[in-house]
Amino acid sequence: MKKIQILICLLLGFMPLLAQTTNISPDNPLIQYAGRMDFSKPGAPTFSIPSSSILVKFNGTALSARFTSSGTSYLYVIVDGQADPFNRQIIELSGRNVNYSIAENLSAGEHTVQLVKLNEYDTQITFLGLEIADGNLLEPPARAPLKIEFYGDSNPSGWSAWDVRDEGHANLSGSYFTYPGLTARMLNAEYSNFSAGGHGVTDLTRKLDMKDLYNRIHIAGGAKASNIWDFQNNYWQFTPDVVVINLGANDYYAGASKELMMSSWNQFVSALRTHYPDAHIVMANSYGWAFNEPADYVDEFVQSRMAGGDTNISFVKFPWLWSDYHAVINEHAGFANILATHIADVLDLPPPTLSTLSSFGQNSDVGNGSFESSVVTGYADGWRPFASWSYPELITDAAGAYDGERYLSCTNPSGVMHANDAQPGDVFEIKVWMKATAGSVGRLKYEFRGQGQNIISLDQVDVTAAGSWEQISITTHPAPADTWQINVILEGVDGTIYFDKAEMQKVANTTMLKVSTSVSNSLSKEETYSIYPNPATSVLTIKTPGTMAPQYSIYNTNGLICQSGFGNKVNIEKLAKGLYFITIKGASHPIKFVKQ
Repeated sequence: MKKIQILICLLLGFMPLLAQTTNISPDNPLIQYAGRMDFSKPGAPTFSIPSSSILVKFNGTALSARFTSSGTSYLYVIVDGQADPFNRQIIELSGRNVNYSIAENLSAGEHTVQLVKLNEYDTQITFLGLEIADGNLLEPPARAPLKIEFYGDSNPSGWSAWDVRDEGHANLSGSYFTYPGLTARMLNAEYSNFSAGGHGVTDLTRKLDMKDLYNRIHIAGGAKASNIWDFQNNYWQFTPDVVVINLGANDYYAGASKELMMSSWNQFVSALRTHYPDAHIVMANSYGWAFNEPADYVDEFVQSRMAGGDTNISFVKFPWLWSDYHAVINEHAGFANILATHIADVLDLPPPTLSTLSSFGQNSDVGNGSFESSVVTGYADGWRPFASWSYPELITDAAGAYDGERYLSCTNPSGVMHANDAQPGDVFEIKVWMKATAGSVGRLKYEFRGQGQNIISLDQVDVTAAGSWEQISITTHPAPADTWQINVILEGVDGTIYFDKAEMQKVANTTMLKVSTSVSNSLSKEETYSIYPNPATSVLTIKTPGTMAPQYSIYNTNGLICQSGFGNKVNIEKLAKGLYFITIKGASHPIKFVKQ
C-alpha cells in the first residue's frame, strides 16, 4: 500500500509538467485568414486558390492543425515570420480529418505561425481547427494597410516555381515566393491571388475563361450560391487598392487575335470596375517569348481605356527571355522588383526595397555570374540548362572555386544559358573563367535572338582548357536588326569543364554611333516620350505614354553605355558634365540631353 501511495504522489507531482492542450475552433475571431474562403460552415471553412493563408499569434510551445484535403495539397509553414526560401518547411496534406504537427519545441512565450497554400486551385482544403500546447491564442498582428488583388494564369499562381526543368510536379509549385507575394511584401500590402494554370480571358479557353470565373471562391467549385464571392461584404473586408491582371498567354496559344484579346481584356476590366471603381488596375504581361505576343499591344489597350475615361489604369512588362519554361523563384523576384517599383511610382509610395533573390542582370551584365546564389537546390540562379538533356552540376567548394564558394561543372553535352535584353547595334564583351583536366574543350557562346526567341546570329569560342583557372572572352559583333535579347551559353564540348565568374558588359552601340551626329534637340520634345529637365544636374525624369516604369540606357557621344535601369526618375549625379543620349524602350529615337 505504501508503494502505491508513493507512486500516486509522484504522478501528481509530475502532472503540472505535462503539456496542457487548448483546442481552437476555426471560427475563433483571433484567427487571421487571407484569400478567398468559404465560411458557409464556420467550423469547417474551405479554401483552394494559391496564396490563401491562415495566421495565428499565440503563447505556447507547440502547435498542430487538423485538415481535410481533396487530393494532395501543400502548405508552407512560417514560424515567427522567418520565411527563408533556402530552408522551407512544407507539409503535405491528404486524406480526411488528419492532424498535422505544425511547430514543436518552441520556447515559452509568444509566437506566430502562418500557413500558406502553395499549389494550384485544383485541390480544396478544409480547415478543422488547431491545438496549442501550454498556451492560447493572442490578438493577431494588424493587417497591412495596402491591398492588392491578382488575376492570372500559371505564372502568378506559381506553377513549377521551384522546378527549373518545368516538369509539372505539384509539390514544386510555390505561390509564396512568386511575384504576387514578393510584390505585396515589398509594398507592405495584403494580397489575394486569384490565379490558375491554363486560364485565360477569351472564350477560346472555354471553361477556363477568367471572365466567367473571377467572382468565385473556388475556381473549380461551380456557380452555386455558396461559391460566389461577395466583393462588398466579405469576411476580411478586402477591397483592393490595386488590381493586377496577368492574362493572355493561354489565349495566344489558343489562337486569339489582337482584336479578340483587347475586346476580352476590356470586358474583364469593365466587370472588375463594377466592384472596384477606385482601384488602380495594372495590366501586366511578359515580352520576348513569341511574335505578336499580348505584350505588343497591352500599352495600346491601356491607352484605349484611358481615352474612354478610365484613367486609373497602367501597364507593366516583364522580360521572358530564358525559354518557354515557366518562371522560377529568382525570375519571379525580377518580376516583383519591376512591378513593385511600378506600383510605388503610380501610387506615390516610398521606393520599395528590391528583392535580392532576382537573377536578372543589371546594367547589361549577367546575373549571378559567380553562381553563388542557388534558391532551387542544385542550380545556379539565372543559369538554366540550355536543353532538356543538359545536366550541369553546381559544385560547392571554396578551395576549388575561382571566385566565392561555387562553380559550375559541365560534362559534354551539358551546358547552361543566361539571357538578357539587347537591341540592334549593341556590342557586348563576355568573359568567363574556365578550367578542366588538360585536353578538355569548353565553349563560350552567344546568340542574338528575336522576339520569338528565334536565333538571328551567333558566334562562339572553343578553348582547350588547362588544369588551372584561365579567363576566356569574346566580343560580339553588333546585334543585328530585330534583336530582342542576347543569350550567353557556357558548354562542355569535350570532357568536363568548370566555369566561374561570368561577366558581360555592353561596350558600345553602333546604332548610337550612327545617330549621335544627327539627333536634334527637338527629339526631347517628342510627344509620347520625353525627358525633363534638359539640361539636368542630378535627376532626369522620363515621361512615357503610359504609367509603366520605363527601361532606359544612357550613352555618351562615343556610343559607350554609361548607365541603364528601370524607372521614371534617373539619378545622373555620377555622370560627368557633357552631352549624352538616352534610349527608352518603346521610343523610336534616342533623346539628347545635357548633364550640367
